[in-house]
Amino acid sequence: MEDVKQQLFPHLFISYREFPSRLKRCFILCASFPKDYIFDVKDELIFLWMSRGYLNQGNKDEEVEQIGQEYSKILVSRSFLQETT
Repeated sequence: MEDVKQQLFPHLFISYREFPSRLKRCFILCASFPKDYIFDVKDELIFLWMSRGYLNQGNKDEEVEQIGQEYSKILVSRSFLQETT
């Protein structure tokens, strides 16, 4: 397992460095929760990000929620978060 971590971490770090600062803050908040914590993206995670001003760009709430959805999709597509079924 340690070998896998050593191979995977550099790739994730490169991807993380390319994130805009707002997306980095969103991920760091997720990383503060215990491993395997299951977020409800719409009802929990996006509202956490919104409450901390990570998504607030002077837009309406609906638009801010859409930004949150996009951020969560990016984090999943780059393997920083994992979807559950």
